[in-house]
Amino acid sequence: MQCIKDQYVQHWHASCLRNKKLDHYVNYENMFQTERYITAIDIYKFRSCLAKFRTSNSCVMIEIGRYYNIDENYRICVYCNA
Repeated sequence: MQCIKDQYVQHWHASCLRNKKLDHYVNYENMFQTERYITAIDIYKFRSCLAKFRTSNSCVMIEIGRYYNIDENYRICVYCNA
């Protein structure tokens, strides 16, 4: 069973490195494990928001700009211009 898990983890890590959309994700995620915030944050909306951010599934311009073919250098926040 451990061999199957190890193979999956290797596959997961290689897939993350190949996927351009996961560039931000792989900067801070290198272990295949349940994250502490899943159990530490009791308020669902906060836990959900953090999970969406960490998986590049949020409504920030760097994410949604790809659907409008906006160059990555021009995907700045409409609120803080960063």
